[in-house]
Amino acid sequence: FAAKFHIISEGLLMSSHTVAPRRPNDAAAPTSRTLADFDSAPIEFDVTRTRPRPGVTLCSVSGIVDSVTGLDLRRTLLTAIRTAEPTIVVDLSGVKSLGVVGLNVLQETLAWAEPWHRVRLVTGSAKIERLLRVSGLSARTDVFERIDDAVQPRRITCGTRSSASPNT
Repeated sequence: FAAKFHIISEGLLMSSHTVAPRRPNDAAAPTSRTLADFDSAPIEFDVTRTRPRPGVTLCSVSGIVDSVTGLDLRRTLLTAIRTAEPTIVVDLSGVKSLGVVGLNVLQETLAWAEPWHRVRLVTGSAKIERLLRVSGLSARTDVFERIDDAVQPRRITCGTRSSASPNT
């Protein structure tokens, strides 16, 4: 899967190569800035691993996932895959902004985990849900709005027929 994403979030146009401020009523092209321009700003990112129940590893992500923080996310998710329970839940409900690198890390996580683990994603917001849908991630794995639903075992019913079925 190869795609180039351009994501607009909180007044910044983010791509895999540049970060530039957007000015609403300015027709001129925005000035490109490098990551070095943002060195003095504190990085707003955290990822933690827990085991909410047997068989499930939960990776909770919060803050901004971009080219600066993506390596930490990749490292945590790869470690989770190597040492995890059969189900890995990635909670994105605390993510304020999900950049191209973050989407690529999630794509890689799905590829690395198959076929040994089931990966479930928790969106928590319409913005993150839309990004997962547009990127194709939601078609490749289970996506949930709430973390409680994602950590529960799937209920599978086989061989039952409804009494309201016309063929009974």
